[in-house]
Parts: sequence; C-alpha cells; structure tokens
Amino acid sequence: MQKSFVSCCAMTAAMFLAVSSARAEQVANPAYEAWSKFKVGTTVKLASETVAGTNTIKNTTTTKLLEITPDKAVVETTISMNMSGRVMDMPPQKQDIKAQIEKPSAATAAEAEKAKSATGEEDVKIGDKTYKTKWTEVNIVHNGVMVHLRTWMSDQVPGGVVKMTSNTEGANASSTKAEVAEVIEGK
Repeated sequence: MQKSFVSCCAMTAAMFLAVSSARAEQVANPAYEAWSKFKVGTTVKLASETVAGTNTIKNTTTTKLLEITPDKAVVETTISMNMSGRVMDMPPQKQDIKAQIEKPSAATAAEAEKAKSATGEEDVKIGDKTYKTKWTEVNIVHNGVMVHLRTWMSDQVPGGVVKMTSNTEGANASSTKAEVAEVIEGK
C-alpha cells in the first residue's frame, strides 16, 4: 500500500513536470506594458482618417483603462465613425490585456524582423505636446496587396500609439492617418 502511494505520487509529479515544461515560455506583453504605468480612468483618443477612392472615413477611437492588476489590464474601446456626414457610434468593447504572453517562436520573431524596413527615433509634435517616439516602418503583402505601415510609439501615451500612417497600393488603393487627439489622466 505504502509503495503504491509513493509510486502514484512519483508518477503524478513526473506528469506535472512534463505538462509544466510543455507550456510555452511566457514573456512580458508590450500591450500590457503600454497601459501598466497609467492610473485607472486614463483615457486616450485617437483621431484617424482613411481615404479610399472618393470615400473618406473619419474615426475617433476612445480607449479607457478600467482596471489594472499585476495579471492584466482591462480597457474599453469605443469608436465613432463618420462616413460622408453619417455618424455611427459603435458599442463599447472591453478587452483583457494579459501581463504575460507566450514568447513568439523563433520563426515568428524572424518573420516580424524581416518585415521591418526601417526603424528610428523622432520627436513628434501634436498640438502643443511633443512626444519622444520610436518608429517602425513595415512593408508587407497582405492578401495580395502591398501595405506600407509606419507607426510612432511612445511610453508617454496610454496604449503606446502616438501616430500611424498606412498606404495600400493597387486597384483599391487607400491611405490612413491616425494620431493622438487627447490624453486624459486617470485619478
């Protein structure tokens, strides 16, 4: 009886170790990091404009930090869309942003690095505020369409995005520009 109990414990421990080692390595989530230093209630508004052919779509995306714990951040995003004078307000969407995520595979990390065409640092002035940013330019083919994307990021802004430009080529060419419109500090 004693022997089978010890054997059972040893087998259980071995199975636990096997399952634990099979889990993917966890790393800090940059999206969580971009919110973790701000207080609950902090809100960021991004204004964007997309031009596709003769159509222009203007969006205001408002994201508010609802909760921050060591394990996750909870944000709520609302979008107000203006298409040719018609305003549509989308219902709020909550999102949990985990503090830890699975470490990308070497192949995924190499593919992401390969997509980058340039990186740098730049001060970006929007309104009366200047942000120290790190920018990344990426050129990728998505669904057969060439996309040129440039993103300026800063830890001074909740969520990290200060500015973004995107251009697509081809028959359905479009361009999008987005930038911080307002940051409201939480209390």
